[in-house]
Amino acid sequence: MPLFFAPDIERRAPDLPRDLRGRLSGFTPEVLRRSIVPLGRIIFDRPGALPILSKIDAPTMVLAGADDRARPPQESEIMAKLLDCEPTVVPACGHTA
Repeated sequence: MPLFFAPDIERRAPDLPRDLRGRLSGFTPEVLRRSIVPLGRIIFDRPGALPILSKIDAPTMVLAGADDRARPPQESEIMAKLLDCEPTVVPACGHTA
């Protein structure tokens, strides 16, 4: 769970990680293997998009959580530079909360 949330989420909003844990624990191992595991492979095994970002010709916003461990704000700064925009970093926020 730490990958998804800010480090102090248990203190600020304990229901969020507890609810996610509860939902995930409700799945059988087989359902997890058929659904969440393939989704993780799609997300983490896909090629990086950095090489094509400078080709985007539309208003763009790059948003990051200050405490995001999956995609740290430094990555957002790189993306924003390639997109020619300013990154917006949300304080006390992880990848999903």
